[in-house]
Amino acid sequence: RRGAAGRKVVNGMAEDTASKMEFPLEITEKDYIKGSLIVERRVGTLRSTLPVLIFGTVVLTIGLFSFSWFSSWLVPLVLCAFGPLLVLFFFVTEPAAVRKKARQNYPVFQKFMKDARLYLYPDNMRVQAERVVINESYAMLAMCVETPDMFVFIKDRERLLILPKRCIPAEQMEDVLAFIRLTFVRKRRFMRGWFL
Repeated sequence: RRGAAGRKVVNGMAEDTASKMEFPLEITEKDYIKGSLIVERRVGTLRSTLPVLIFGTVVLTIGLFSFSWFSSWLVPLVLCAFGPLLVLFFFVTEPAAVRKKARQNYPVFQKFMKDARLYLYPDNMRVQAERVVINESYAMLAMCVETPDMFVFIKDRERLLILPKRCIPAEQMEDVLAFIRLTFVRKRRFMRGWFL
């Protein structure tokens, strides 16, 4: 139904009837896995990875230097083992679990996102696919993460939208990048990969 002149109300959200930009949205399994890792790194279990790395390194260093402090080697050996195991968990075990879950979820995601198109409006975005329509207000999104090859729009740990930059037509690339960067000027974070 229509609200104010030139605007339409969809699912209780007003949007301009003419989108600012639109293009097909094709998200591969690799994109989905990377997006899932980025979400966990920013707002999930992996957000503590850097402090854990520092803590693990400090514990290992203390363990190495503490061999001369104790009559038994038990405490230093425990410290030397604990530091690397903690780092191993956050750098290997937990990311592997995130990748596995993303691979399991991708077929369902792909089914719902078949023939999806992304519409960017001044105040919100809409994804329209064969089986689902998603409307998101920019103001309700917690964060926009930009990497060299994609944008990940994060609402919370369970809700995200991935925009691979290859989906943006070459003639619209400059305008889309400028629009997203300006829209999320205070919420945008740049990452070179899922970790940094």
